[in-house]
Amino acid sequence: MSPSEVITGSQPVAAAARRPAAAPQSATDAEAAAASGALSRPDDGESEKTGVLAERAQEQAERKEARESGGSAQQVEVRAERRETEQSGVLRERLEKRPEPRRAKESAVPVERAEERVEPRKAGADSRWAAIARGAVLPIVVVAVWQALGTLGVVSSTILPTPLDIARAFYDLTVSGDIFKHLRISLWRAAIGFALGGSLGLLFGVLVGLFRRFEQSLDPSVQMLRTIPHLAVTPLFILWFGFGEFSKILLIAKGAFFPLYVQTFLGIRSVDAKLFDVARVLQFSRLQQITKLVLPAALPNILLGLRLSIGVAWLGLVVAELMGSSEGVGYLILDARQFSQTAIVFVGIVIFAVVGKGSDSLVRYLEKRLLQWRDSFNG
Repeated sequence: MSPSEVITGSQPVAAAARRPAAAPQSATDAEAAAASGALSRPDDGESEKTGVLAERAQEQAERKEARESGGSAQQVEVRAERRETEQSGVLRERLEKRPEPRRAKESAVPVERAEERVEPRKAGADSRWAAIARGAVLPIVVVAVWQALGTLGVVSSTILPTPLDIARAFYDLTVSGDIFKHLRISLWRAAIGFALGGSLGLLFGVLVGLFRRFEQSLDPSVQMLRTIPHLAVTPLFILWFGFGEFSKILLIAKGAFFPLYVQTFLGIRSVDAKLFDVARVLQFSRLQQITKLVLPAALPNILLGLRLSIGVAWLGLVVAELMGSSEGVGYLILDARQFSQTAIVFVGIVIFAVVGKGSDSLVRYLEKRLLQWRDSFNG
């Protein structure tokens, strides 16, 4: 064999000897690229599977190439073990780094929710004071113009006394104690009449709302009586029951009955029929249906009827005390009218307005407390 043949024959051997040495470098680069790509997308499960399959295919190809090039089996196994160690280290780093963004997100959620809970409260308090301020603008303007007209003598004090004159009359009645005596009698009449009429309205509303036979028997007559004004039945009440307390309480009860009756009936009939099917499946008794299903579902309408009944009860109180009485705020107004004491008449009117607004605000507060579960539009 000539020297040229020896050199020519040794070139493939040298190339084959150099080729396994370059293979680990290329494999290391491929593993680093795959690891960096996998770490940049820690949440992409499909890309991880693809990277692992590609690494395994590359490993098998390198083993086959090493065997064909004459490399020893021990060198091939050493390189394979080193590659598996590097891959396990990369996977361990992935597992350690993957939960970190999730924990960060989870820890950030309560903070954001807490901020969302705090901010609306501050905004709600500011808006509440702003609403009170806006509601006070019109009364202040009216009182200021009223006082200016009275001071300038544009309107006679006998016809329209100034707010200062009304305040003086209120002070005199407070010092003498007359205002408290009349107010106590009026509050007692209104409370008894409202309790009687409101309870009957709630009871009949529940019966008519639940049972169709009661609706067919009672509702037409009740709707007909509801349209009769207070003043139209006042002479009959005086004729039947006289000028005593009983006739006044019945007149107040008549006014408080109808709003609560109508709203209770509408609230019950607006309950979803599927809830009654669920109640039958759960084997609720009739009492359980009323207490656990009907009344909670109809509560918004019932509270609305309560507010309307209180307002109408105050109207009935005024009519009852003006038709003939010796005590009460209505009697105070009637007596002051006979002696042309217009300031005292306005004192009685202001008392009715303030007490009526206070009772309405109390019911609205109860409505907000009892209906916190309702996500309604607030404007």
